[in-house]
Amino acid sequence: METKANHVLIGAFVLALIAALFGFVLWLSRLDQSNAREYDIFFTDSVTGLDVGGDVRFNGVPIGQVKQIALFPNDPRHVRVRVSIASDAPILQGTTATLEPLGITGIVFVQLYGTMVGAPPLTKEGPYGVPVIPSRPSSLSELVSGAPQLLQQATVAVTRLAEILGPENRASITQSLKNVERLTQTVANRSPEIDQTLVELASTMAEVRTAAENLTHLSQSANALVDDDVRPLMADLRRVSGQADKLVAELNAVVAENRPAVSQFTRITLPEATRLIIEMRDLMRSIQQVTERLEDGPAASLLSGNKVPEYDPSQSQE
Repeated sequence: METKANHVLIGAFVLALIAALFGFVLWLSRLDQSNAREYDIFFTDSVTGLDVGGDVRFNGVPIGQVKQIALFPNDPRHVRVRVSIASDAPILQGTTATLEPLGITGIVFVQLYGTMVGAPPLTKEGPYGVPVIPSRPSSLSELVSGAPQLLQQATVAVTRLAEILGPENRASITQSLKNVERLTQTVANRSPEIDQTLVELASTMAEVRTAAENLTHLSQSANALVDDDVRPLMADLRRVSGQADKLVAELNAVVAENRPAVSQFTRITLPEATRLIIEMRDLMRSIQQVTERLEDGPAASLLSGNKVPEYDPSQSQE
Protein backbone atom coordinates (compact mmCIF):
# COMPACT_ATOMS: atom_id res chain seq x y z
CA MET A 1 0.00 0.00 0.00
CA GLU A 2 2.84 2.37 0.81
CA THR A 3 4.37 1.79 -2.61
CA LYS A 4 1.07 2.58 -4.29
CA ALA A 5 0.66 5.76 -2.22
CA ASN A 6 4.17 6.91 -3.17
CA HIS A 7 3.39 6.50 -6.86
CA VAL A 8 0.22 8.56 -6.48
CA LEU A 9 2.10 11.33 -4.72
CA ILE A 10 4.83 11.36 -7.34
CA GLY A 11 2.24 11.44 -10.15
CA ALA A 12 0.34 14.27 -8.48
CA PHE A 13 3.58 16.21 -8.00
CA VAL A 14 4.51 15.75 -11.66
CA LEU A 15 1.08 16.88 -12.83
CA ALA A 16 1.23 19.92 -10.57
CA LEU A 17 4.69 20.77 -11.91
CA ILE A 18 3.48 20.44 -15.52
CA ALA A 19 0.48 22.67 -14.75
CA ALA A 20 2.75 25.24 -13.13
CA LEU A 21 5.09 25.22 -16.14
CA PHE A 22 2.13 25.55 -18.49
CA GLY A 23 0.78 28.49 -16.47
CA PHE A 24 4.20 30.11 -16.44
CA VAL A 25 4.44 29.80 -20.19
CA LEU A 26 0.96 31.29 -20.57
CA TRP A 27 1.93 34.14 -18.25
CA LEU A 28 5.08 34.81 -20.27
CA SER A 29 3.05 34.67 -23.45
CA ARG A 30 0.52 37.17 -22.10
CA LEU A 31 3.33 39.39 -20.83
CA ASP A 32 5.00 39.23 -24.23
CA GLN A 33 1.68 40.00 -25.94
CA SER A 34 1.13 42.98 -23.65
CA ASN A 35 4.49 44.45 -24.74
CA ALA A 36 3.92 43.81 -28.48
CA ARG A 37 1.98 45.54 -31.23
CA GLU A 38 0.37 43.89 -34.20
CA TYR A 39 0.61 45.01 -37.83
CA ASP A 40 -0.67 43.71 -41.16
CA ILE A 41 1.50 43.34 -44.25
CA PHE A 42 -0.02 42.68 -47.69
CA PHE A 43 2.37 40.90 -50.06
CA THR A 44 1.72 40.65 -53.80
CA ASP A 45 4.34 37.98 -54.45
CA SER A 46 4.54 34.41 -53.19
CA VAL A 47 5.16 33.80 -49.48
CA THR A 48 6.52 30.30 -50.00
CA GLY A 49 8.85 29.42 -47.13
CA LEU A 50 7.15 31.76 -44.62
CA ASP A 51 5.38 30.01 -41.73
CA VAL A 52 3.53 31.07 -38.62
CA GLY A 53 6.10 31.72 -35.93
CA GLY A 54 8.64 32.90 -38.49
CA ASP A 55 10.99 35.75 -37.65
CA VAL A 56 10.33 39.43 -38.21
CA ARG A 57 13.56 41.40 -38.36
CA PHE A 58 14.50 45.05 -38.59
CA ASN A 59 17.76 45.48 -40.52
CA GLY A 60 18.61 41.89 -39.54
CA VAL A 61 17.70 42.27 -35.83
CA PRO A 62 14.81 40.01 -34.60
CA ILE A 63 11.96 42.16 -33.28
CA GLY A 64 8.88 39.92 -33.60
CA GLN A 65 7.10 36.91 -35.07
CA VAL A 66 4.56 36.00 -37.73
CA LYS A 67 1.13 35.39 -36.13
CA GLN A 68 -1.13 34.66 -39.09
CA ILE A 69 -0.91 34.06 -42.86
CA ALA A 70 -4.10 34.31 -44.93
CA LEU A 71 -5.39 35.35 -48.34
CA PHE A 72 -6.94 38.79 -48.68
CA PRO A 73 -10.63 38.08 -49.50
CA ASN A 74 -11.15 41.23 -51.56
CA ASP A 75 -8.14 40.47 -53.77
CA PRO A 76 -6.75 36.91 -53.68
CA ARG A 77 -3.59 38.14 -55.41
CA HIS A 78 -2.58 39.65 -52.06
CA VAL A 79 -1.49 37.65 -49.01
CA ARG A 80 -2.18 39.14 -45.58
CA VAL A 81 0.50 38.47 -42.99
CA ARG A 82 -0.24 39.47 -39.37
CA VAL A 83 2.93 40.10 -37.39
CA SER A 84 3.56 40.85 -33.73
CA ILE A 85 6.38 43.29 -33.11
CA ALA A 86 7.98 44.54 -29.90
CA SER A 87 6.57 47.87 -28.78
CA ASP A 88 9.97 49.51 -28.63
CA ALA A 89 10.72 48.71 -32.31
CA PRO A 90 10.93 51.88 -34.49
CA ILE A 91 7.95 51.19 -36.75
CA LEU A 92 7.50 54.67 -38.22
CA GLN A 93 6.02 56.13 -41.38
CA GLY A 94 8.29 55.16 -44.26
CA THR A 95 8.98 51.65 -42.96
CA THR A 96 8.57 48.95 -45.62
CA ALA A 97 8.53 45.15 -45.47
CA THR A 98 9.92 42.51 -47.79
CA LEU A 99 10.61 38.79 -47.78
CA GLU A 100 14.22 37.65 -47.51
CA PRO A 101 15.55 34.06 -47.78
CA LEU A 102 17.34 32.58 -44.78
CA GLY A 103 20.45 31.12 -46.43
CA ILE A 104 19.79 28.16 -48.74
CA THR A 105 17.31 26.43 -46.44
CA GLY A 106 14.25 27.68 -48.34
CA ILE A 107 12.93 29.41 -45.22
CA VAL A 108 12.07 33.11 -45.56
CA PHE A 109 11.48 35.80 -42.97
CA VAL A 110 9.97 39.27 -42.92
CA GLN A 111 12.58 42.03 -43.21
CA LEU A 112 11.75 45.65 -42.36
CA TYR A 113 13.63 48.64 -43.84
CA GLY A 114 13.54 52.36 -44.31
CA THR A 115 12.70 54.04 -41.03
CA MET A 116 13.46 57.77 -41.20
CA VAL A 117 14.72 59.53 -38.08
CA GLY A 118 12.10 61.95 -36.76
CA ALA A 119 9.19 60.41 -38.69
CA PRO A 120 5.89 59.94 -36.81
CA PRO A 121 4.85 56.44 -35.67
CA LEU A 122 2.77 54.24 -37.96
CA THR A 123 -0.63 54.31 -36.21
CA LYS A 124 -3.24 54.54 -39.00
CA GLU A 125 -5.43 51.43 -38.84
CA GLY A 126 -6.01 49.26 -41.89
CA PRO A 127 -9.02 47.17 -42.96
CA TYR A 128 -8.43 44.64 -40.13
CA GLY A 129 -8.11 47.08 -37.24
CA VAL A 130 -4.31 47.26 -37.06
CA PRO A 131 -1.78 49.50 -38.85
CA VAL A 132 -0.54 48.32 -42.25
CA ILE A 133 3.17 48.22 -43.09
CA PRO A 134 3.67 48.77 -46.86
CA SER A 135 5.42 45.95 -48.70
CA ARG A 136 7.78 45.88 -51.64
CA PRO A 137 8.86 43.02 -53.91
CA SER A 138 11.70 40.92 -52.61
CA SER A 139 14.97 40.55 -54.47
CA LEU A 140 14.17 36.88 -55.02
CA SER A 141 10.77 37.65 -56.56
CA GLU A 142 12.31 40.36 -58.77
CA LEU A 143 14.89 37.81 -59.93
CA VAL A 144 12.20 35.22 -60.62
CA SER A 145 9.98 37.74 -62.43
CA GLY A 146 12.91 38.91 -64.55
CA ALA A 147 14.13 35.39 -65.28
CA PRO A 148 12.08 34.90 -68.49
CA GLN A 149 13.34 38.15 -70.00
CA LEU A 150 16.89 37.33 -68.90
CA LEU A 151 16.57 33.84 -70.42
CA GLN A 152 15.25 35.34 -73.68
CA GLN A 153 18.17 37.79 -73.85
CA ALA A 154 20.61 34.96 -73.12
CA THR A 155 19.05 32.90 -75.92
CA VAL A 156 19.39 35.80 -78.37
CA ALA A 157 23.01 36.33 -77.29
CA VAL A 158 23.83 32.63 -77.77
CA THR A 159 22.15 32.63 -81.19
CA ARG A 160 24.13 35.67 -82.34
CA LEU A 161 27.34 34.17 -80.97
CA ALA A 162 26.63 30.98 -82.93
CA GLU A 163 26.12 33.08 -86.07
CA ILE A 164 29.42 34.88 -85.49
CA LEU A 165 31.26 31.61 -84.96
CA GLY A 166 29.66 29.98 -88.00
CA PRO A 167 31.64 28.47 -90.90
CA GLU A 168 31.45 31.67 -92.92
CA ASN A 169 33.12 33.82 -90.25
CA ARG A 170 35.42 31.17 -88.80
CA ALA A 171 38.02 31.63 -91.55
CA SER A 172 37.96 35.42 -91.06
CA ILE A 173 38.39 35.05 -87.31
CA THR A 174 41.27 32.61 -87.84
CA GLN A 175 42.95 35.02 -90.28
CA SER A 176 42.48 37.88 -87.82
CA LEU A 177 44.10 35.85 -85.06
CA LYS A 178 47.01 35.05 -87.38
CA ASN A 179 47.38 38.73 -88.22
CA VAL A 180 47.41 39.59 -84.53
CA GLU A 181 50.03 36.92 -83.91
CA ARG A 182 52.13 38.23 -86.83
CA LEU A 183 51.83 41.78 -85.52
CA THR A 184 52.87 40.64 -82.05
CA GLN A 185 55.89 38.85 -83.50
CA THR A 186 56.84 41.93 -85.53
CA VAL A 187 56.61 44.11 -82.45
CA ALA A 188 58.75 41.63 -80.51
CA ASN A 189 61.37 41.64 -83.29
CA ARG A 190 61.42 45.43 -83.40
CA SER A 191 61.72 45.74 -79.64
CA PRO A 192 65.24 47.32 -79.73
CA GLU A 193 64.11 49.88 -82.29
CA ILE A 194 61.04 50.65 -80.21
CA ASP A 195 63.23 51.09 -77.13
CA GLN A 196 65.50 53.45 -79.09
CA THR A 197 62.46 55.36 -80.33
CA LEU A 198 61.19 55.68 -76.78
CA VAL A 199 64.57 57.00 -75.66
CA GLU A 200 64.59 59.54 -78.48
CA LEU A 201 61.03 60.46 -77.66
CA ALA A 202 62.03 61.08 -74.05
CA SER A 203 64.92 63.26 -75.23
CA THR A 204 62.60 65.14 -77.57
CA MET A 205 60.13 65.69 -74.77
CA ALA A 206 62.95 67.07 -72.61
CA GLU A 207 63.90 69.48 -75.41
CA VAL A 208 60.27 70.46 -75.82
CA ARG A 209 60.08 71.08 -72.08
CA THR A 210 63.21 73.25 -72.25
CA ALA A 211 61.80 75.15 -75.23
CA ALA A 212 58.58 75.70 -73.34
CA GLU A 213 60.51 77.07 -70.37
CA ASN A 214 62.50 79.39 -72.68
CA LEU A 215 59.28 80.51 -74.30
CA THR A 216 57.88 81.23 -70.85
CA HIS A 217 60.95 83.33 -69.98
CA LEU A 218 60.65 85.14 -73.34
CA SER A 219 57.01 85.84 -72.67
CA GLN A 220 57.87 87.21 -69.24
CA SER A 221 60.61 89.42 -70.78
CA ALA A 222 58.17 90.66 -73.42
CA ASN A 223 55.66 91.45 -70.72
CA ALA A 224 58.33 93.33 -68.78
CA LEU A 225 59.32 95.26 -71.94
CA VAL A 226 55.72 96.17 -72.58
CA ASP A 227 55.30 97.30 -69.00
CA ASP A 228 58.56 99.34 -68.93
CA ASP A 229 58.76 100.88 -72.43
CA VAL A 230 55.75 100.35 -74.62
CA ARG A 231 53.11 101.37 -72.15
CA PRO A 232 54.84 104.69 -71.21
CA LEU A 233 55.33 105.35 -74.95
CA MET A 234 51.68 104.69 -75.58
CA ALA A 235 50.80 107.07 -72.76
CA ASP A 236 53.03 109.77 -74.36
CA LEU A 237 51.42 109.13 -77.74
CA ARG A 238 47.99 109.45 -76.20
CA ARG A 239 49.05 112.72 -74.56
CA VAL A 240 50.52 114.10 -77.84
CA SER A 241 47.40 112.99 -79.68
CA GLY A 242 45.32 114.82 -77.14
CA GLN A 243 47.40 117.96 -77.56
CA ALA A 244 47.16 117.66 -81.37
CA ASP A 245 43.41 117.33 -81.10
CA LYS A 246 43.37 120.43 -78.89
CA LEU A 247 45.55 122.38 -81.41
CA VAL A 248 43.31 121.37 -84.31
CA ALA A 249 40.32 122.49 -82.31
CA GLU A 250 41.98 125.86 -81.62
CA LEU A 251 42.88 126.26 -85.34
CA ASN A 252 39.33 125.50 -86.28
CA ALA A 253 38.16 128.10 -83.82
CA VAL A 254 40.62 130.72 -85.22
CA VAL A 255 39.54 129.96 -88.79
CA ALA A 256 35.92 130.20 -87.76
CA GLU A 257 36.52 133.58 -86.09
CA ASN A 258 38.51 135.05 -89.08
CA ARG A 259 36.46 133.45 -91.81
CA PRO A 260 35.02 136.83 -93.05
CA ALA A 261 38.51 138.48 -93.24
CA VAL A 262 39.96 135.46 -94.99
CA SER A 263 37.07 135.45 -97.43
CA GLN A 264 37.55 139.19 -98.15
CA PHE A 265 41.31 138.71 -98.59
CA THR A 266 40.68 135.90 -101.01
CA ARG A 267 38.02 137.73 -103.05
CA ILE A 268 39.42 141.32 -103.16
CA THR A 269 42.94 141.77 -101.80
CA LEU A 270 44.51 138.75 -103.37
CA PRO A 271 43.33 139.52 -106.99
CA GLU A 272 44.45 143.18 -106.67
CA ALA A 273 47.85 142.12 -105.31
CA THR A 274 48.16 139.72 -108.21
CA ARG A 275 47.40 142.47 -110.75
CA LEU A 276 49.88 144.80 -109.01
CA ILE A 277 52.62 142.21 -109.22
CA ILE A 278 51.89 141.68 -112.91
CA GLU A 279 52.03 145.43 -113.63
CA MET A 280 55.26 145.82 -111.69
CA ARG A 281 56.76 142.99 -113.72
CA ASP A 282 55.73 144.77 -116.96
CA LEU A 283 57.24 148.06 -115.68
CA MET A 284 60.51 146.39 -114.77
CA ARG A 285 60.62 144.76 -118.17
CA SER A 286 60.10 148.17 -119.89
CA ILE A 287 62.78 149.83 -117.75
CA GLN A 288 65.18 147.03 -118.62
CA GLN A 289 64.52 147.46 -122.35
CA VAL A 290 65.12 151.25 -122.17
CA THR A 291 68.33 150.68 -120.29
CA GLU A 292 69.60 148.25 -122.88
CA ARG A 293 68.83 150.69 -125.71
CA LEU A 294 70.63 153.53 -123.97
CA GLU A 295 73.68 151.40 -123.42
CA ASP A 296 73.80 150.37 -127.06
CA GLY A 297 72.99 153.87 -128.65
CA PRO A 298 74.91 157.29 -129.07
CA ALA A 299 73.99 158.39 -125.66
CA ALA A 300 75.99 155.56 -124.23
CA SER A 301 79.09 157.82 -123.88
CA LEU A 302 77.06 160.36 -121.99
CA LEU A 303 75.66 157.83 -119.68
CA SER A 304 78.97 156.01 -119.30
CA GLY A 305 81.12 159.21 -118.79
CA ASN A 306 83.93 158.37 -121.35
CA LYS A 307 85.68 161.37 -123.15
CA VAL A 308 85.75 161.76 -126.96
CA PRO A 309 89.34 161.61 -128.34
CA GLU A 310 90.72 164.97 -129.73
CA TYR A 311 91.94 165.40 -133.39
CA ASP A 312 95.73 165.71 -133.82
CA PRO A 313 96.86 167.00 -137.34
CA SER A 314 100.41 165.84 -136.90
CA GLN A 315 99.32 162.36 -136.47
CA SER A 316 97.27 162.56 -139.65
CA GLN A 317 100.24 163.88 -141.74
CA GLU A 318 102.47 161.17 -140.62
